[in-house]
Amino acid sequence: MKERVGSALCALFVALASAATSSASDNLPPGVRYARPKDPVAIDRIIVSQNPMHAGSSVTGTVITTANAAAVTAQAGTYRINLPKVAPGTFRVTVVVPRLWWWDWRGNVTVTAIRSDGAKVTRDIPVEVLW
Repeated sequence: MKERVGSALCALFVALASAATSSASDNLPPGVRYARPKDPVAIDRIIVSQNPMHAGSSVTGTVITTANAAAVTAQAGTYRINLPKVAPGTFRVTVVVPRLWWWDWRGNVTVTAIRSDGAKVTRDIPVEVLW
């Protein structure tokens, strides 16, 4: 009887140990790096569905960050939008490109990833909007 109890306890400890050593990144979407709350926040990838864009068209932007990013914004000039979080480290938004200018526009969009304590990192991406 003691052998069975000992075997059962041994199996339980092995199961608990393997569960404890499984990485927190096992539950993250593909491509998202695990990061503790105080680790530096980073932007790994920015994906835009079309560039150049056409004024009035629908464009989807996806930003892949480290898992500790709490928010992401994108800004061109004084026009800023928040990208909703769809999963840890994954932010996505679909917008209609505004008709802000009466001519083609080339410039940078500044993407900012923000950690919950306010620490942030920015990255500029070149964008072209055709009228």
